[in-house]
Amino acid sequence: MSGGELLPIAVYGTLRPGGRAWHAFGLDRRTHHLGPCRIAGRILDLGGYPGLVEGDGLVAGDLLQPLDTALAAELDAYEGEGYARVIVTLPDPAGMAAQLWRWEGSIAGARAVPGDDWLHCRATEIDPTDGDAAA
Repeated sequence: MSGGELLPIAVYGTLRPGGRAWHAFGLDRRTHHLGPCRIAGRILDLGGYPGLVEGDGLVAGDLLQPLDTALAAELDAYEGEGYARVIVTLPDPAGMAAQLWRWEGSIAGARAVPGDDWLHCRATEIDPTDGDAAA
């Protein structure tokens, strides 16, 4: 997928409103917050940042409409190795297509996130300016 596509972005971790990466990327002015969403899968704490993996659960997230065509490419670089940008169909809002960054790296040592909601782990987020945080 090219970085210029303006599909909504489903975020489930540090890029959610109030998260460290939300502020670091200026998402309050570079996106329009469409509201909460649910993403099929499970969310794991990879050590101060989350990773969405396939699974039977529903992960709490937020849906953002990018206003900046460069944003997706910047987020590709931010997410780095281990993450793949994919297009998914969300269960809520039902049938909506969105792009997100799914974790495809090792899950050794990862812990389940309570309630599949990163807001329960936000206090342990690492600073995205360290280059180690993720969506």
